[in-house]
Amino acid sequence: MSVFGGSAHERWSLFDLVPDAMVVVNARGRILYANVETERVFGYTPAELSGALLETLLPERVRAQHSVHLSNYFLNPATRPMGASVELVGQHKDGREVAVEISLSSVREGDVTVGIAALRDVTARKRAEEAEREGRAETARVQAQLDCAPNAVVRLDRDARITHVNEAWRRFARENNANAETIVGVGLNYLDAARGIREESVRLVAEALPEMLTGLRDTFTAVYPCHSPTQVRWFRLDARRINSDDAVVTIHTDITEHYLAEGRLRVQAVVAQSLAERAPLVESCRRILAATCERLEWDFGAVWQRNETGNLRCAETWTSPACPPASDFERATRAIDIPVGQGLVGQAWTSQVHEWIEEVAADPRFARASAAAEAGLRTAFFVPLCAEGEVLAVLEFFSRIQRSPDQALLDLLATAGAQLGTQVLRVRAERRALGA
Repeated sequence: MSVFGGSAHERWSLFDLVPDAMVVVNARGRILYANVETERVFGYTPAELSGALLETLLPERVRAQHSVHLSNYFLNPATRPMGASVELVGQHKDGREVAVEISLSSVREGDVTVGIAALRDVTARKRAEEAEREGRAETARVQAQLDCAPNAVVRLDRDARITHVNEAWRRFARENNANAETIVGVGLNYLDAARGIREESVRLVAEALPEMLTGLRDTFTAVYPCHSPTQVRWFRLDARRINSDDAVVTIHTDITEHYLAEGRLRVQAVVAQSLAERAPLVESCRRILAATCERLEWDFGAVWQRNETGNLRCAETWTSPACPPASDFERATRAIDIPVGQGLVGQAWTSQVHEWIEEVAADPRFARASAAAEAGLRTAFFVPLCAEGEVLAVLEFFSRIQRSPDQALLDLLATAGAQLGTQVLRVRAERRALGA
C-alpha cells in the first residue's frame, strides 16, 4: 500500500496507462508503487513489489553499486529524461536478466521526496542490435575473404541481385571507366545486365543463371569476350550455387593469354593441314585468314598477290559477321591496285618485313585510311609470305580494337609463310622437272 494514502495512490495509478514499467521509490530504496507493466517486464505483481527493495529488480552483482547511485541521487535529485537515459541490467522474477533503459525524476509528497523510475525493456532491441553487429562483422569477414581473391568475384541472391563484389571486381571496373554504380556493384541485377549484352556466350550465361537460381543446376562455366577499346580480353566465368544460402557465386578469370595461345595453335594446325594437303597458296591463305580472324577476333583479313600488270591485287578476303561496316571496306580493298613498294602493303612486299600499325587510319602511307576509319578499323598488321628471297603474297588483318603487337602471332605467320612459300617453290620446281 502507498504510505501517502488514497490520493497519492490514485495519482500514481495513472502510471498504469504508461507503456513502460513505472516504479515509485523512497530514499531508502523501498518500492512504494509499481504499475501493471512492471509485471510484464520483471514478472512480479504490483502487490509483490509494494514495500520491497528496489534492488529486488536487479542482479546480485550490481546491487551494491546501485545502492550508492541511489543514495547519491536523493542527495541531488534531478530529472533524467528517457532521451538521456541510463542503460542497465535488471533481473526477472525467474532469474533471467533483462536489459532495461531507465529515466529518473523526483516529486515532493508532503515533506518527503520520492523518486519515479521509468524502466523500458530494451532486450529485443539489444538482441537486434547485437544481431546487426554480428551481421556486419560477418559481412566484413566475408568481404575480407573475397578481397583476397585475385579474380573478380560476385555473389548473387535468389533474385539475381548482387550482394557482394570483391576488390578485383571494383579495380577492373575502375580501370575500364565504369560508372560509380557498376564499381560498387551491390544492388545491381546481374541477370538484367547479362540480357542486355548481344553476345552469344553471354546469352548462354543469361539462360543458365535462372536455372541455377531456382536450383535446377549447381554449376555453369562459359568463356566470354570483354574487350575494351584498347585491349582484347577473354574471361572464363565459373558459377556455383550455394544451396545453404540460396545464392550463386560467380568467379571471372582473365584467360586472355591462354585464349590467344589456343587461337595461335589453331592457326598453326590450319597451316599444317594445308601443307599436308599441298593446298594451293590462295586456298591456304584463305584458311589462315579465317582461322586467324575467327579464333583471334580480327574483323577483316585479305590476301594480296601480284597480278598480270605487276601491281598488287586483293585475291581473297574474310569479313567478320559482327562487323557489317567492314563490308564497305572489303569493297574498297577489292577495287584498288597497289604498285609494289607503295603504301603499307607495297612496302611489306618489297621490305619482306612484317609491320604492326596500332592506328592504321592515321598512317599517311595507307591509301584506304578513310574507308578504314568509316568502318571503325583501328589496328592492322601486314605479313609478307616469303621463301628463298621471293615474296609470294602479303596477308593483312584489321581490328576495331586498338591492339598492341602480338609478336607470337607475327612470328607464327612469318614461319607459316616461309613453310607455304617453300612448298610452292618445291611444287613449281617439280612441275618444271616434269615438263623438261
